[in-house]
Amino acid sequence: MEAPASPVLSMEVEAAQTVPEAQAPLKPLPEDELWYARIEDTSQPGAASDQQTVTRAKELLAKQEVSNQRLQETVDVEFLEELGLVADATRFKKLHIQTNTKMLYAQQKYNLLREESEGFGKAINALFQFGKAGLTLAAIPFLLRELRALIGYFDLDPIRLADIALEAFAADPKNIAFLELMQLFPRAALPHILGFKFKIAAEDQSAAFPGYASSLSLVAAQLIKARYIQLDALLPHLQPADATLQMSIAEGQRSFEVAADGILKSSLGGGKPEAPQEAKGLLALAVTAARLELAALPMEDAAFSAVGQGNHKLALTEGLLRVGAWPEASRMLVWLGGLGAPAAAHAGVRSALCQLLAQRLEPFHAWLHHNGLGGGPHQVDGTAPDISDETMDILHALGFRVASDPLLFQKVVKMVSFAVGRHVQPSGPSDSTSRITQVAAVPALPAQLGSLSKLQNLLLDVVLPGLQLVPASVPVTAAVWQLLRQLPYRQRFCIYARWQGVQTEQVLLYAAASLAQREVKRVMRRISNDDPNRDTPEQRLENKRLAGIAAKATHANPLSALDPGIAQAIGYGNSYHKQVVDTLRYVTPMGHDVFTYLIVDNLASPHRKKLSKDGLNVSSWLQNLASFAGMACMRYPSINVHAILEYSVCRLRDFQVSELVVVKEIITSLSGIAMVHSLNPDQLESTAGGDTLRAESVAETGKTALRSSEQRRNAICLLNALQQGPKEDHLLVPLLVLLAQQRQHIATQTPNTDQLKLLLELFDQCSETLSQYIKFLQKYLPRDKYEQLLPSLDTLVTGFGLDVEVAWQVYRHLTIHLEPDTSASPEDGEVEEQEADASRDATGVVAPSTPPIIGGPTHIEDAGRDRKPLTEQERRMWQNWQANSGSEGGPTPMDVDESVDTVTWSSLVEASRRYLSDSTKSLIRPDFYLAFWSLRYYDIHVPEDRYKATMAAIRSKIVENSRTLRGGLGPREHDALEEQQVRLQGTLEKLSSEQAVQRQHVERVMARMHSLTEEWNSGATRVKGCNVVFIQDCVLPRCLYSPEDAAFAGTYLSLLTRLAVDWACGLCLNTVFTEVLSILACTSEREAENLAITLRILLNDVTRWQEDPEAFGKECANSKGWSLDAAAARNVCLLQVRTAVCQVAAADSTDDGALPLLWGLQPDAQRPTSHQQHPPGLSTIQNRN
Repeated sequence: MEAPASPVLSMEVEAAQTVPEAQAPLKPLPEDELWYARIEDTSQPGAASDQQTVTRAKELLAKQEVSNQRLQETVDVEFLEELGLVADATRFKKLHIQTNTKMLYAQQKYNLLREESEGFGKAINALFQFGKAGLTLAAIPFLLRELRALIGYFDLDPIRLADIALEAFAADPKNIAFLELMQLFPRAALPHILGFKFKIAAEDQSAAFPGYASSLSLVAAQLIKARYIQLDALLPHLQPADATLQMSIAEGQRSFEVAADGILKSSLGGGKPEAPQEAKGLLALAVTAARLELAALPMEDAAFSAVGQGNHKLALTEGLLRVGAWPEASRMLVWLGGLGAPAAAHAGVRSALCQLLAQRLEPFHAWLHHNGLGGGPHQVDGTAPDISDETMDILHALGFRVASDPLLFQKVVKMVSFAVGRHVQPSGPSDSTSRITQVAAVPALPAQLGSLSKLQNLLLDVVLPGLQLVPASVPVTAAVWQLLRQLPYRQRFCIYARWQGVQTEQVLLYAAASLAQREVKRVMRRISNDDPNRDTPEQRLENKRLAGIAAKATHANPLSALDPGIAQAIGYGNSYHKQVVDTLRYVTPMGHDVFTYLIVDNLASPHRKKLSKDGLNVSSWLQNLASFAGMACMRYPSINVHAILEYSVCRLRDFQVSELVVVKEIITSLSGIAMVHSLNPDQLESTAGGDTLRAESVAETGKTALRSSEQRRNAICLLNALQQGPKEDHLLVPLLVLLAQQRQHIATQTPNTDQLKLLLELFDQCSETLSQYIKFLQKYLPRDKYEQLLPSLDTLVTGFGLDVEVAWQVYRHLTIHLEPDTSASPEDGEVEEQEADASRDATGVVAPSTPPIIGGPTHIEDAGRDRKPLTEQERRMWQNWQANSGSEGGPTPMDVDESVDTVTWSSLVEASRRYLSDSTKSLIRPDFYLAFWSLRYYDIHVPEDRYKATMAAIRSKIVENSRTLRGGLGPREHDALEEQQVRLQGTLEKLSSEQAVQRQHVERVMARMHSLTEEWNSGATRVKGCNVVFIQDCVLPRCLYSPEDAAFAGTYLSLLTRLAVDWACGLCLNTVFTEVLSILACTSEREAENLAITLRILLNDVTRWQEDPEAFGKECANSKGWSLDAAAARNVCLLQVRTAVCQVAAADSTDDGALPLLWGLQPDAQRPTSHQQHPPGLSTIQNRN
């Protein structure tokens, strides 16, 4: 056994090691030279140099250059024996060993009160004090003095004592008083001691108490924050290795991706525990809210659970965050992120990040909400507390996983909402919030919230993705909506579009979206299995329950959850629209806003063709989507109708006619104005009646009418949508003009003329939508507001290029209360100044006037003749008519304020002069022209037969219900039938009142027309030219426009024949019959049907005159336009020949309008269901003529 090294030698070596590097190296000592030479000699035994070394050593000893003691410390014993300094080398070695053992290993004394174990015991007793008697900062000076005394008295090892102190610190890691003890121990040894402890904890987890590793991590974090140890010094001791950790993270990521992809691929009924046998049945198989699986965070935690087991690096990161050491924690987060996964995916790190962020945001939140989140808004004052860069870095590091703490997430949402409110002004009633006005006095925002782009990034990176991780929480969704609603809807829709991309990039968000989509698909599958025509109380209750389940899945993930419903509505068509719309009843306002975006997104999708494969019809998906959007907008006022309409207006501005179906469906659904084409004769005649008769005729078509309160609510919603936002964004007039221009563009400027059928269908649809929209504006806009919005008549015709019939439909609403001036008309096309003054009273306000019923074809040079002034009796008749104009007698404007009238008869005359051609003005007087265009079908015809038939049907229904009420009915059916009886009785009274009022009104109009016939006949008449111009500029445009206008044109022509008008009425009818076939080649199907209505009315009159000469003599003999007897008139008109030729030519024609014209002339004949079929009964129709 070798003897241990000399303590003296060890001290010299240690002293040599402590020599500064900058000091010059020492010269070798003679003893060292001899030692080195001796080593070389022993490597070569028997060499001559060995004796030389001995001789040299003896010489140095003799000269006293080397001492005996130094040689004994340096060279070996054998060399000393050769020098004569040691007598026997073997004996010397034994003596050295005995001496060394006696000095170092033999116990010299036995002092039981001062042994080392007793010292460590006293140290442990002093350190391990917990609870109320635990270590405090005040006790640190006394403890330090005691530990120093123990080290000195018991000669304790400081390193071992540091190990014990760290053990005590790990038992109570939150006690920062232990940090003051660390100054007692060498700092260089602390990371090695901690590393050894981490290694023991990883190898033998049972060697310490539960949570020992996390406590060690917290201790290490405390020491790193206090700068007792360096992070880089501790990291090499932590497990696992980087390569192992990276492989574990990659494996967890793959398993999570597989689980997320399998959410929608798995069976909708799979993965559910089987219900007990006694609970099986319809209700057990139903979709229930208790079975919803919407939480995605547990899936991620399960996938990455293996990564966190025994991972000291993640535990240290969590500890650093717990103690607030953000600089070191951020380094760990970046390093862990570089290994393949965000550290926030670990539950412990995520929780620590939330805790740290809550601490940093607390001052700002306390300033913003003194009473907490539930305290409500209040007035804030003073300067907002600053939000540091570190706080925002923490928020971005946590990202959307901040939603794992719902309370903290709410605070973040409130903070961003407050900042957004300072940047964005409300754009309209639906987007404004009271919060903006209450915080307007705050001086400034923190620099981190001072940019709107930064706030939008927070929305996309934190708020909206975080919402997906808080499933089925209406308060959180409401808070996010309060934030989003402050932004204009265009910015919101852009954010939604980017949000869709974020969902596909992040696996966690994709999993959350897939979970919500799977639950909604379950509901949609259940709805698709139900009979859409079955409407029972049980079915309504079941639909309500399913709607609640769908809403739960929609609250947090509206983008993905609403998409299946829209897809099903597009795929299944109108039969399931009601069921799908019912599922939206419990969706939040944010969900409705996202629903609007999805509608627009589907409309703008470039991946779907908007025309069918043959290019002849609009695609079925677009038709279904438009119908579904209209039904949803009618049902839920919170849906942003303005956004859908503005998108459609932009498409119409680019002359994209396919979006016309969307505008039509929305206007139809919200306006409540049903446009029914292909009217039968009874329905057509009902259009001349009042509102109640029109509504009853529409009800006969099978359309369900809403209650008046619901209909008015929907109409107001549409009006608000058209006027939403700043004035330059209003759509009232732009939509009107664009629809009219689109109608003209389809007819004249569409380059693709190969698809004529599609173009004609779109033209008819555009005309119908335009007429419907104009009626809506006239019905629900106050007259003064309506008048202020419209450009002048000539601007509409010449400036915007609108057709005359469209412009006059727009302006006819404003001419109801106007009358022609009774003063002299201007000569040579000039308006006298007295003409404008005559229509105003002393206050300068336009005087009320009678309906425009004056006019006649004459020379322009004869316009200067005085007109017959109104008699006193006619003035009283006008007053009575004006008093009744707001009653139920007919379609009259709402809330008419005549004191703001700016449209006068003279202004309309001048406007018509500006857009009429010189040839037209030379043949037709403008007042006669205006008289034709300003009157309505209601003004000249009372549908007596329809009133009687409708009232008879209602009386019959009342009698039938009375009989039913006597039978055995349930309480609910009995009450419903009684309500129907009351409604029917009210309708009957309204019809009776409407009929009486309309009779009086038409009598007044007829009396006025007869009394002013002399003005029509003033001057000579250019018969032929007048007839052609009148038909071309008046009759033909109006009769082609709509069924009601066609009926008016035919009735008006028939009326003119019975008046003493000095112009050739018979020749005019002859012109209509002879020239009708020339326009069939350029008419659409509905235009041809409208033309057939006018011809049918005229043919009925002429046929009656031909069959009954007495009727001709009574109605036409005294008229100046019929200065012939019945026989002569028959020869002039050649009625039978012309009618037969017209119908036969129509039957043989290849024009698209020929067949509808033929069916319109014979409304009693059976129509084919499709124009591709050969029309049955065509030979019968020809034989009848």
